[in-house]
Amino acid sequence: ATATGLAGSPVAFTATGMAGSATKLVMVQQPSATAQNAIAFAQQPTVQVQDAAGNPVAEVRSVAVVISTGGGTLGGTTSVSTDANGLASFAGLSITGTVGTRTLQFSSAGLTNAVSSGVALTAGTATQIALSAGNNQTATAGSAVATPPRVLVRDISNNPVAGVSVAFAVTGGGGAIVPSSPQTTNASGLAALTSWTLGTVAGTNTMTATAAGLTGSPVTFTATGVAGTAGKLAMFTQPPASAASGALLSPVPVVQLQDQFGNDKNDPNVGITVGIGSGPGGSLSGSTVALTDANGRATFSGLRIIGPIGLYTLQFTSATQTGVTSSAVSLTAGAAAQLAVTAQPTTAQSGIAFTTAPTVQVQDAAGNPIPGAGRNVIVSLNSGSASLSGTLTRATDAAGVATFAGLVLTGPVGPNTLLFSSAGLTTDTTAVITLTAGNAAKLVMVTQPSSAVQNAIAFAQQPAVRVLDGANNPVSGVRPVGVAILSGGGALGGTTPINTDANGLATFAGLSITGTVGARTLQFTSSGLTSVNSTSISVAAGTATQILLNSGTGLSATVGTAVATAPSAIVRDVSGNPVAGVPVTFAIASGGGTVLPLTPVSTNSSGIAAATSWTLGALAGANSVTATATGLTGSPVTFTATGTAGAATALAANSVMSQSDTVGLPVA
Repeated sequence: ATATGLAGSPVAFTATGMAGSATKLVMVQQPSATAQNAIAFAQQPTVQVQDAAGNPVAEVRSVAVVISTGGGTLGGTTSVSTDANGLASFAGLSITGTVGTRTLQFSSAGLTNAVSSGVALTAGTATQIALSAGNNQTATAGSAVATPPRVLVRDISNNPVAGVSVAFAVTGGGGAIVPSSPQTTNASGLAALTSWTLGTVAGTNTMTATAAGLTGSPVTFTATGVAGTAGKLAMFTQPPASAASGALLSPVPVVQLQDQFGNDKNDPNVGITVGIGSGPGGSLSGSTVALTDANGRATFSGLRIIGPIGLYTLQFTSATQTGVTSSAVSLTAGAAAQLAVTAQPTTAQSGIAFTTAPTVQVQDAAGNPIPGAGRNVIVSLNSGSASLSGTLTRATDAAGVATFAGLVLTGPVGPNTLLFSSAGLTTDTTAVITLTAGNAAKLVMVTQPSSAVQNAIAFAQQPAVRVLDGANNPVSGVRPVGVAILSGGGALGGTTPINTDANGLATFAGLSITGTVGARTLQFTSSGLTSVNSTSISVAAGTATQILLNSGTGLSATVGTAVATAPSAIVRDVSGNPVAGVPVTFAIASGGGTVLPLTPVSTNSSGIAAATSWTLGALAGANSVTATATGLTGSPVTFTATGTAGAATALAANSVMSQSDTVGLPVA
């Protein structure tokens, strides 16, 4: 308040403005604009409690944070209390989820929420590696596969991770990769080779892609190298000159591999495909792909030509051979109705339901489908050694189709065929179903360990066990098999556990038992499988390692006579077992005398070698004998004896017998 010219002017008044009631939350510090998946923000958010006018309100209250947009999981402390100034400071917040933008929402009871600016979530730390492309390919041996192997590296939320080093390496079959140096994943998390050239020998090739510390590492790629020698196909058995539409072709067409000069080639496992070469339309039913056998012949069982009557030829082709066309087949309409297998089971494992359920179509004589629900179709084993289980009778649906879901073949691996029948209809059989092993169930002994072994020496016959399924089929695939002493105690030496080979066989090497002599049994185990025990193993003494004094030392006897107890030594192996048949040489070391025999003495079954006698020397005092066994610890063993004087038998001068000196004086 001012009054001109007056003392005390101006007069000042003061007042303090206080914040009103809390009404809202306001961002004071935004979270990091960019963050990595599942990793705490570099800059953690802070919010302020304010009144309606934007003044900070000093009060303690709980503030919570959630993901507002973008989804995912929020990690860290998601609820904190404000400090005395109404400030809520968050710590350790992170977002786990797919890459993209997120916003956070901060809330407190009764207050207007605060929403953060966008947080751009990028991929986090790499956690896993998986196959992306280039597996299970086939190429000519010595050439490159069509698709170079490629892997995908991702973080915990499956986001692709760039910049991860992946090492590719050939592990089986030979060949080469380009480049040979490690590759770094690109922005899509992919690391790929430029090329993979297979080895020059036909068969399986393998390579791995390794990224240290990642789940799924190493990733294994397989490829099959096939022979690339030029050749052609020739008809070994022609199809029939005539056949009814939809009926099995008999005789069965057989195709022979030949070289360019027409010589038969005995190349097994070459894939041959058959199709319609010419004809007035129609299609080919049955197994249209077959592998050559050991004679280079591909047999096409179960083929049917379905279509209008007329002349047809079959065309047989191969990716690596010049094709061949069959002689003409005159297709006629059939008089009787029939069943036709329209879906062949492609694979079957013992005791496991088919991955592809067989389906059967009711057809007329011309091969046209006949609709109609409720006709019973029965399936049975046509050929093979397996047993068939599941629902063996199925009713057709409205389209006249019977689907046999859940069929199971159980038994030894090998070829099997199924027969489908229905009253009044021609039956049909599947193509050959090659039954493979089912799930691993147990271990069995293939080769027993040696029935008699020496302590601490590798068995002459090392054991081998095989992994079998429930039907006693060998199960392929690498799995560890361990071995331990089940009874008899001791220590088992050698390599354990070991991995089974491609045929499920675990062959042990270098196994030995160290311990006291006696019987042992071994037990072989693998996780989840029934264990198997060996037959009894008799452990005998091993190689001699040490020689010890047994008896005949510290004695005394009259000089020139034998001691009461002749010297004897005992020879043992590393576990203290007595060892027989070890030569021990006894010899006088001091004092003279004799020890017999003069030739080496072999240890007996108790590991003991004994001299027959020890006669002391002629001089009273210390005598010693040694027992020597070459290369053994403790050799030589020393025996001692004391020679004492015998009974008096003579007098002997103890001084000069003849002297001269002056009379009356003592002699010198």
